[in-house]
Amino acid sequence: MNNQSTLVGLFKEVYAGRIVEAWSFMAKLTNRIKFVQKDLQPGNFYHQPVDLQLEHGITAAGAGVTPGLGGAPFLPASAGQMQDAQVVGAQLIGRASVSYEAIARSANSKAAFQGATANIVRRLSRSVVKRLELQVLHGQRGLGTVGANPANGASRTVVLTDESWAGGIWSGMKGASLDLYNSVGTKVSTGATSTGDAIRINSIDTATKSLVLTVPNASDQTLNVANTNIFFETSSPTSEMAGIDVLTGITSASPTIFNISPAAYELWQANQYPGVGTISFGKLLQALSLAAQYELSDTAVAVIPTKAFEVLNTDIAALRQYDVSYTESRAKNGVKALTYFGQTGDLEIIPHAFQKDGLAHIITPSEAARIGASEPDFITRQGSEDKLILESATSAGSEMRCYSNQALFFAQPRHSVRLSGLTY
Repeated sequence: MNNQSTLVGLFKEVYAGRIVEAWSFMAKLTNRIKFVQKDLQPGNFYHQPVDLQLEHGITAAGAGVTPGLGGAPFLPASAGQMQDAQVVGAQLIGRASVSYEAIARSANSKAAFQGATANIVRRLSRSVVKRLELQVLHGQRGLGTVGANPANGASRTVVLTDESWAGGIWSGMKGASLDLYNSVGTKVSTGATSTGDAIRINSIDTATKSLVLTVPNASDQTLNVANTNIFFETSSPTSEMAGIDVLTGITSASPTIFNISPAAYELWQANQYPGVGTISFGKLLQALSLAAQYELSDTAVAVIPTKAFEVLNTDIAALRQYDVSYTESRAKNGVKALTYFGQTGDLEIIPHAFQKDGLAHIITPSEAARIGASEPDFITRQGSEDKLILESATSAGSEMRCYSNQALFFAQPRHSVRLSGLTY
């Protein structure tokens, strides 16, 4: 095989630093939330200090009054509270097979290398970036919820609930392997005892919001899967990063997250706006006002379903007034983007193909970060020389691997809002 250092050099020249950017249309949130590279500390955690309580040793005194004398109060120091948030990065590892022949013939020039590897790099990087974006939004929550229990058999058609459906989640997912979990995060599907036993997606029907699943395992063929949550095949939901839906859903009843108890600190809770119904400008601004109470004064972003964006688009069309520049021949209606100016500043509306129809989230990107060891990147192993093409551990061949390690973190959860119960 050709010299690996040559291959690595060609790869860096052609592709380096462009993986997330190449799929920016799909990675809307990944691109908006900065990545902060940190070294692991003892215990395999990334440590992030968080202010959760102000100082209160503050005395008010009138003119001519000396605090502490003549009975005038002089309040003692009252220390604020800073807690150590401990963040654990979630890993994503993508694998793609590469033929020996294609690589052997590709190291003569940049053009030859790009021609031999373009499709592999494109598919694998797109797959990893999509999985990352799905975790940023729905990590640990699942991809959708099954409605009624389907008919038994080796082929089962599951219909997802209206509120948990997002057509963009399932685009290109034919062949993906799945696990099913109940509402408390316990796995209910038997799962793969070998590669051939995994539940897999055979087809997707966006019109009926349904997935046709191939179910090889006999136990899964008769399992009641009503109200179960669908995940990509995984060891557990917590192997994913906690996504926006988790972080905006933190309440006083939530368990400790990032080593901080929400019950102990109200600033470590998010805001809830349930029962939205039909979305409107007014409701979004009402939801934003919940964060405004906690001194939010920065640009916020509302991540809404594409279906909800059309409702808002219709709303703004109804409110629009034409001025003297209006002519019938060139009047246009509809918009590609919406930004409101509210009491906290700009509220930007992002329609997202991966957002579930029953949900919306308001976040503050400047106070969010993706903390971890690595953005999605192709693995080059160190040894006598860098190696881009790796020997497969499971077949007589070679492969490329793409790796990511990161976790989503909100410095101030109170500056976020979870909106639920959207209807149409």
